[in-house]
Amino acid sequence: FNQEEEGGMEDNYSQRTFSELAKIIVENKTKLLTAFSAIAEAKAQQMQPNQSTAAAGNVESSTITKEEWAETMSQQLTDLKHVDWQALQPYLAPAIYEGSTPTGAGVIDYHKFLDLHCNVVSTESVEQLDDGTMEMLQKNHAMLLTVFKFLDTDKNGLIDRDEFR
Repeated sequence: FNQEEEGGMEDNYSQRTFSELAKIIVENKTKLLTAFSAIAEAKAQQMQPNQSTAAAGNVESSTITKEEWAETMSQQLTDLKHVDWQALQPYLAPAIYEGSTPTGAGVIDYHKFLDLHCNVVSTESVEQLDDGTMEMLQKNHAMLLTVFKFLDTDKNGLIDRDEFR
């Protein structure tokens, strides 16, 4: 192997790894959203008694710290407890920084993080599906594709009424 070939293999492995992580994030979207929301809500409740109404109104309800994000990912994705989420955070969930230069105090908008990894084609029928249904479809994607290919006897990419017989 020369360096180019090795680099290509590493890039391919990294892409596959991130693709698998994204799939796991999609499959656990509801669980992650619930956990992130609980953290943000608890922080908002803590800040309100200590701050004026104007200051409390400025609290962004969908942001958490990078540390909270990493800890939540580890707690909720129990099969991946060994993953160093803090090291992966810049690649999976870019932080938002106040001011013009990034500092260690960046926060993560967890809605944007989940939307980034759970983005689906927007059609009326897809928009009407709840998160649980979308997660179930994602988890069973390979099986659904196999069933679809089996039913699509004329191989035109559509399933007609005649093909159900």
